[in-house]
Amino acid sequence: MSSGARYDENQLTAAHATLPIGTRVRVVRHDSPRFVIVTITDRPGTRTRIIDLSRKAAEELGILNRGIAMVTLQPI
Repeated sequence: MSSGARYDENQLTAAHATLPIGTRVRVVRHDSPRFVIVTITDRPGTRTRIIDLSRKAAEELGILNRGIAMVTLQPI
């Protein structure tokens, strides 16, 4: 990963194009009160999505099987 750490799909991490590595953000689903707090550890391979969540973060948001969802990012 861009942070230098080894990727672990079971950690609450994410990739974002512009937020500084190490930034913590709350990711909130638009269609649900569910949210997850993740640490930015990498840069996405594409810039077509706002954030790329780890498997664990997607699971906690309830979007693992959907693949994508509308979310809002809130700084912590």
